[in-house]
Parts: sequence; structure tokens; C-alpha cells
Amino acid sequence: MYLAGYAMARACVDGAPPPWLGVGGWNEAYDLFFSALGQGRSGKTFRNSLKNARDSFDGFFQNGRVGWRQSSKVDRPPAPNRQVDLIIKEWNARSDAELREAVLGLIGGETAGAGTEFEQMFNPHDETDARRRVLAEVARRQGQSQFRRQLLQAYGGACAVSGCNVQEVLQAAHIRPYTGPHRNVVTNGLLLRADLHTLFDLKMLIINPTTMRVEIAEELRLTGYGEFHLKPLRLPADKIQHPDKAALRTSLGM
Repeated sequence: MYLAGYAMARACVDGAPPPWLGVGGWNEAYDLFFSALGQGRSGKTFRNSLKNARDSFDGFFQNGRVGWRQSSKVDRPPAPNRQVDLIIKEWNARSDAELREAVLGLIGGETAGAGTEFEQMFNPHDETDARRRVLAEVARRQGQSQFRRQLLQAYGGACAVSGCNVQEVLQAAHIRPYTGPHRNVVTNGLLLRADLHTLFDLKMLIINPTTMRVEIAEELRLTGYGEFHLKPLRLPADKIQHPDKAALRTSLGM
């Protein structure tokens, strides 16, 4: 709630919501967050709560809303609670791009990966839901592009299983499923050829977290994929970037 309020206070333009939210008014902006942050509140109560969160940060910025400055002669208000203080300390030094990605990921967290793209985007009766899904897709694409670049660098531009170095067919695979930008870290990823990425998602190709070897589902071992069974995983040169074994175990339900 407070991160959303902070972002809307920091990124608003001439008193209007951040342009990258793609909405015309504040109530529309608040509604984008309702599914992720509503927590059983009514729509009206949620709007008021998020507005109050945004108001907590208005006095820290000079971008169109006077907020606290209307009734205070101080340069900025003291942080009214610990959550506000923590958000200010964590995010004031971070870039606008990082903030935008985090907030778009927050909006899209509950919808990412659900249904086909057509099902996600097309709902003639709910423009707010459609906008939320569009923003989720933007966040996913932006984060995925950077995530893939990081994995390409870490793995030397070659698939971690096959060694294929044709970049056009290499994809960034998440070990633990994507639920937001915090999952786009090298240790939660593998650089995989597109078909191997599909098998990885289907659990027909797994990485044994103890041996760090590839294991292929039994029904595929007599196919061309059998050559990868028990093959050592190609690992980044930098040990810090090796796949997280705890994440691998979690992904396998271990």
C-alpha cells in the first residue's frame, strides 16, 4: 500500500497520476491496485486508504501537489509512521525506472501468467481490469528483457543445458515462478534454449540440486532429448551467479 502511495506522490505530474499508469484520474489509478491490495476492503474504503497513503508522501516532493505544505511552514513533514520512513529511506535513492518496474509488478502480481494473452487483455466490460493486465504485461516484458541480458552475460551467451549459442533461441527461465521484479535475479534463473525452457517449465527436464546435473523425464529418454540426461549443468564462471540450490529444491517440491 505505502509503496504504491509513494510512487503516485513521487511520479505524479502537475497533480495528475503518473503518466505510465495510463489513466486519466486518481480514482482510476487507485482501482488498478484494488485486486492486489484490496484485502477485503470495499472499493470506496480502499480508494480512501490508498489516497491517505499517497498523502503521507506528498510533502516530500514538489511536483504539483502541495499536500502537507498547505498547512505547514516546514520544508517537509516528519514521517507520520515507521512504514513511511522505511519507504523513504529505501526508495529515495533508487531510480524512477526501478520504482516504475516495482509498482507495475505489484499491479500485475496476481494476474501474471494467468490464461492466454487474449483472455487477459479482452474484457469489454471491465476497462480497469484490462488496463491492469496491460501494465502487468509491460512490467513482465521490461523485467524479462533485463533478466535475459543478465543471464546471457552470466552464461557466456550459451544454453546452460545444450551449450547452444544462437541467441535468437535462448530464453530466460525462472527457477521459482515470476511473481514480481524481485524474482528477476540471476540466481533464480537459467539460460535455456526455447524448447528446453518448455520442458523445464513442464518438469520434464529438471536440475538435480544435489548433483547439479540435468535429469530428463523417462518418457523422453529415448528421444533426442535423452542425450542431456545426467549431463552436468553448464554453470556461470562466477560462483556468486550459480543457480540457487534452495530455489531448485523449492521448485521441485523438496
